[in-house]
Amino acid sequence: MFSRRSFLAAAGASAGLFFVPRCVFADSPDDVVLRAAIVSDVHYKNRRDTPEVERLERMLQFVNEYSASQPYKNFDVLMIGGDMSDNGRVDQSGLLRDSLKKYLKPETKWIFCMGNHDHYGGNRQIWEELFEQPANKRVEVNGFQFITLSCEKGTMRDGDFHYAMPWLKEQLDAACADNTNKPVFLIHHYPVRGTVYGSCLPDRWGTGDLCELLKNYPRLIDFAGHSHYPTTDPRSAWQGEYTAFGTGTLSYFIMRYDKLTRPAEYRKAGNAYIMEIHADNSVVLKVYDAVTNKFFDCVYVVAQPGAVDKFIYTNKRYETSLPPHWADGAAATVENVTPVSADITFPQAKWDVHESIVHSYRIDVARLSNDAQSGAQTWIDLPSQYEWSQYFFNDMPDSLTVKLNGLNWNSQYKYSVTALNCFEKESEKKLEGTFATPADPEECVDQNAAKPDANVLNVYFAPDGPVNAPVNLKKTQKAVEVIGSPSYVTDPAAGAVVAVFDGKTNHCQIRFTEEEYSRLSNAISYTAKFKLEKMEPRLMAPFGNTQIGGYNFRVDGKKKQLEVWMEIDKHYHILYIPIEAGKYYSAACVYDGKTIVVYLNGVEKARKAVSGHLTYTETPESRSFCIGSDISGKGTGEFFFPGRVAYARVYSWALTPEQVKAVSE
Repeated sequence: MFSRRSFLAAAGASAGLFFVPRCVFADSPDDVVLRAAIVSDVHYKNRRDTPEVERLERMLQFVNEYSASQPYKNFDVLMIGGDMSDNGRVDQSGLLRDSLKKYLKPETKWIFCMGNHDHYGGNRQIWEELFEQPANKRVEVNGFQFITLSCEKGTMRDGDFHYAMPWLKEQLDAACADNTNKPVFLIHHYPVRGTVYGSCLPDRWGTGDLCELLKNYPRLIDFAGHSHYPTTDPRSAWQGEYTAFGTGTLSYFIMRYDKLTRPAEYRKAGNAYIMEIHADNSVVLKVYDAVTNKFFDCVYVVAQPGAVDKFIYTNKRYETSLPPHWADGAAATVENVTPVSADITFPQAKWDVHESIVHSYRIDVARLSNDAQSGAQTWIDLPSQYEWSQYFFNDMPDSLTVKLNGLNWNSQYKYSVTALNCFEKESEKKLEGTFATPADPEECVDQNAAKPDANVLNVYFAPDGPVNAPVNLKKTQKAVEVIGSPSYVTDPAAGAVVAVFDGKTNHCQIRFTEEEYSRLSNAISYTAKFKLEKMEPRLMAPFGNTQIGGYNFRVDGKKKQLEVWMEIDKHYHILYIPIEAGKYYSAACVYDGKTIVVYLNGVEKARKAVSGHLTYTETPESRSFCIGSDISGKGTGEFFFPGRVAYARVYSWALTPEQVKAVSE
């Protein structure tokens, strides 16, 4: 085990120690000369009974008690990097100020800056009066220089710091004029683009305003928030021409999803740093969790501020970090197998704490397929599924269970689980196995039929109203709720009875559950036959189920085109096809886990290569398929359709081009 002295020596020699267990720095030695708590994105509301109030006050009490237990007993500085309140209102900011006055001693300095949320509903003068300090300032504490920089307004754009750039340069020059190796600290809200986790592409956080200026100050240690990304990710520490840290949040996590969905407990966020500066000017950041009220087992160290050639939190970590590994005897097990789902449980992988973390897992699944003509067997890969390790929680579980949805009944499967670190390295060993799904006694649709029946949703219209009659599954023969008063007429042009919608309020809704959506994880086909009566300059949806997830057909009247939306792994994919008013179209969208294909009247019109899992809204009120509209966030209709609809169908597999043509006729 490293001692503090040996770690600082190794880090100073650029030995590649990216992370270190907290036990190396568990107690503060006698040479600590300054202690600070650093946090951002507190997001106080106007009530005391919120997690944010509880977490900040718990953190302040913890730092007071921790400081009193150490050889160096002072709590010198509290730094907050913006978004102190949710809407910038006096009642919210005033409540935070009350917490500070209650739990901080008079000798603890407040070093704060404004974030974009602090501008909402308020202004700089009110903020400065409440917290009794200017939004931009430079202050010396125990011989160390601290600078705060506030954005000009409540936006998230390049240019929000331009107004203060001459002032900032003047302050940085003055702070670094002593020609020592003391660190200089800057805190602001938006991270500098291309530095810490959340500021680099393809993430949308970060400002370009400070990029060129800060490169001139190697002793600088820069703190920024805004992204809500977890501080336990090693990428929250960055070193290039200077040092930067992301400050986390006390409210809720926002991580780039990529192939991952947001963790279920994303609001269980309580990240803060306890920073200690030592007599040799080395800086130690202990990562505190306000949810569990204890430190995480990781520490960041800047052994020699300004020694750029010895920096360790550089982008070289993408090349030199070690991948996770599995313990001897580690295995995955499969349980709760149904005709369409299964649970895979596996232990957490291991990692060298000096290197990185286990960031997530990739679960690869393939189904054994029998060719109907040749009888040959081949493995068909399903979209890979990803799961967080939950490294951002201090009570990280010892094992994980991942549900596989959208499986085929009476089928053979194989799987493998691969551990990934945050620097895109994956474990050499994989946990592998096989399982089989049972037959589904309620499933009787022949997926290979020339003109197959819809097995999830099959709505058509009779003279007295809508009928939902999927052939095989009683549990999906769901009621159709009619909102308003659409009429039902026999239309020879459609060859069927059609529903006539007024484009104002009339529409139909069919509620769906999470279990029913889960059948549509790996593949889907949805079809509808409709005619737009008039090309109005607005959005109009004949068949829709999109609200922060889902899939739909939607007409953009201004551009005179059909938009086909599909969300895969939390990212919308949209395909566009020109259409006209006054004509019937049989539209079909097919996704097989690898490609989206759109057809009109049985003819392919657009396609897009994309892989991943279909995702739907997390809002229970919005879990409805709508005909004659799309669904709103409140569970009502929106984008109402002024026209006629003959049918709307959903299948749990990808129709072939021949089947699309057959069902479109």
